[in-house]
Amino acid sequence: MMRVTVKDSGWKAWMKALRPASVRVGIFGARAQAQHHGSTQTVGEIAATHEAGRRAYLRPSVNAHMPEIQERLRRAAESTLNRDVNDGLKRLGSWFVGVVRTKIESNDLVDTGQLRDSVSYEVVDE
Repeated sequence: MMRVTVKDSGWKAWMKALRPASVRVGIFGARAQAQHHGSTQTVGEIAATHEAGRRAYLRPSVNAHMPEIQERLRRAAESTLNRDVNDGLKRLGSWFVGVVRTKIESNDLVDTGQLRDSVSYEVVDE
């Protein structure tokens, strides 16, 4: 009988790092469901109203920063060679939250700050 020994050398960890993942930026979860101060609407409803109207903040942010978003995604993909892809996606998400919050402020959508402060990101394993 022949004996076979498998030496992983990090292959399983590297393949795990390559799993499909994405980053979401916006207002979701409990923050979206929270009651907006001084309103009968939730933060998510207020956000959707502005995004669909003339004071959109998310789509214009994406459009204005698309080259930098693409560059950051490229760097996130390259980072899988050295570490988990989630590291790069977390950096992208954190940066873009700041971009969106700045756009909300420039659209004069800050009264209590609740809408701006509700913008967050999450990395989602697909």
